[in-house]
Amino acid sequence: MDPEPKAPQPSSSNLVPILLIGGLLVAGVLLRPGRFGGASEPHTPQPLPPLDAAGWLNADAAPATEGKIVVLDAWFTTCGPCLASLPKLARLHERYGANGRVQFVGLTFEEEDLRPQVEAVINRVDGFNWPVGYGAGLPLEMLDIHMFPTLMVFDASGTSVWRGHDIGALERQLEKML
Repeated sequence: MDPEPKAPQPSSSNLVPILLIGGLLVAGVLLRPGRFGGASEPHTPQPLPPLDAAGWLNADAAPATEGKIVVLDAWFTTCGPCLASLPKLARLHERYGANGRVQFVGLTFEEEDLRPQVEAVINRVDGFNWPVGYGAGLPLEMLDIHMFPTLMVFDASGTSVWRGHDIGALERQLEKML
């Protein structure tokens, strides 16, 4: 009696090209420009909503934005990437905020009960002296901000022209506008 024929066994050499191609496809998706800290997110221009907040730190009220370029930083106190970006944002504020043409504004959804934590973050970062609205869930929702940090730039007419997560790309956008 003849032995039963064996089915061909896949060899590891057959899997290498498949794994290599699959890895390249995944890397291409993950590393495409704008994915993680890249230039910007695609967005539809939208108006700067009223900066309604439960309260303000570093200011008595919402800052005047009419006729100014506005840099909006959406962040919260337990967001690691948010906290890591704040010193870089403070340097940009020092460079661009002093001329009076650019207004920096921070917004956090965190409510009054977390105000001490928000103040602690502000006090830890040298140069963090732009207005921060806490309890600002409504404008964040109106801007469809659900990832943090999110940075937005609004032109002097109050229309968004850029949205992203990268401080370097933010600086390039400001350079183009000034």
